[in-house]
Amino acid sequence: MRWHTWQRLFGEARTRISISYFVLMLFFAGVSIPTIRQVLFSRVQERIERSLDQEVEEFRRLIGRKIPEQVSYLVKMLLLFLMFFFLEIFLVMMNFC
Repeated sequence: MRWHTWQRLFGEARTRISISYFVLMLFFAGVSIPTIRQVLFSRVQERIERSLDQEVEEFRRLIGRKIPEQVSYLVKMLLLFLMFFFLEIFLVMMNFC
């Protein structure tokens, strides 16, 4: 008797269409969400790498300039500290993604 009730419920076209629609939506959501996340993550990664490369190049140009000798050491140490400090922050943030 129970089998007959289930067969009658799932035998209707509306029920089968609704279940098929729900299964398809779950499938496409399960495929598209990770794909979109991966695409966005790779774009952000590329932008961060370009920005970091630009900052490193600017830093190298700044270090390569002639700075007065009494200021030179302090400025270089400060810039090196800031570069490594922000690099550490960047690496910590990348571990959380």
